[in-house]
Amino acid sequence: MTNLPVAKDGKLPPPPRLSKAERDKRLQETLDAIHDFLDAHKTDNSERAYYAGLRYFWAWCWYTWGVTEEEYPVPEPLIEAYVIGMLKGFRKDTDEAIRELGIKKTPGPSKLSTIEQRLWVLNRAHQEHVKDIDDRYVYTATVRKLLKAARKDGKHRKEKSKALVRDQLLELIDALDDMPPVYGAMMRAMLAVGFVAGGRRVSELVAITPDDLTRRDTKESPGWMFELALGARKTADAADDVKILPIRGFAAVWLMEWLRLREELGVSGPPLFRAVRLRQGRDRKTRQMETREYVQKGVSTSWFWQQIRKLADKAGIEGKITPHSLRSGFATQAVRDGVNVKQVMAMTDHKSVKVFMGYVEAEDLLTSDAGKLL
Repeated sequence: MTNLPVAKDGKLPPPPRLSKAERDKRLQETLDAIHDFLDAHKTDNSERAYYAGLRYFWAWCWYTWGVTEEEYPVPEPLIEAYVIGMLKGFRKDTDEAIRELGIKKTPGPSKLSTIEQRLWVLNRAHQEHVKDIDDRYVYTATVRKLLKAARKDGKHRKEKSKALVRDQLLELIDALDDMPPVYGAMMRAMLAVGFVAGGRRVSELVAITPDDLTRRDTKESPGWMFELALGARKTADAADDVKILPIRGFAAVWLMEWLRLREELGVSGPPLFRAVRLRQGRDRKTRQMETREYVQKGVSTSWFWQQIRKLADKAGIEGKITPHSLRSGFATQAVRDGVNVKQVMAMTDHKSVKVFMGYVEAEDLLTSDAGKLL
């Protein structure tokens, strides 16, 4: 039996007569098509991370070894020195120089997840620049031993953001009750939308525009539902890959309140959420001190980080609370409530169950349902 195409009379059709040049041309066209297809499906964030990782490596080479040109393949001893440098921390002068360039934020050793990502970047660069090179060139025996030892000691593991589950999110929102009205309404809506819309990343949250929202009426709550059309996302397969997400319940109520205040204040255009600066001033008539609110033209990720940390302190919520706590909190709450994992992953944009489960925070074993199975 053959897998080749066979005519009705049982005979093989004659193969096309191709010259070596024509075969080589077709092969190159196929390789170019594969390259173009993969390029078209790379996300912008992945590409930015890739080039940032390369700049980081070559900056280290320059300041540590005086390497002036980007050449591949990189000698294995240089790769191993790079890894041990990230694990133990670069020399002080090198570390300061790289941070001054703005491509390293904090001094000292890197987290294991960061090291693994930078090695992936370097390995990809070798695949793109060196023909027929080992597809795991940078993962030498020494590098693998270093990574294995780092995984065991636990010192290089990044502290995860604590999951902000429903009850804790409501505590955070309750802490806004005695805050100035515009600031409170904006933060209430931003926190709620960030949570219910699949635990949006802070970069996605600050980029939402009023045009991304469509108001829908429901029988249960007329006018109290929105559809959020989320376009550019970290894991989107293409720039035009738009995901429609529901905003219901209290989140829709708080969102409507913020939209009403935006209109009253004459705020229009993107983005949807705005930073609200608080300033202490003296009233001209009463001469009493008061808090004045100033709505800004935009909102930055760093501003939202600062606000959510301040609110967590005010609400007395312990642990590392960051904007990413909304994402892990949504995943954790959905799993605890028994929502189908596929549906949750569709909301969060996760493609890997393993990665998704890394966001789910286990309950206290003493109170968990896992201890009540019999």
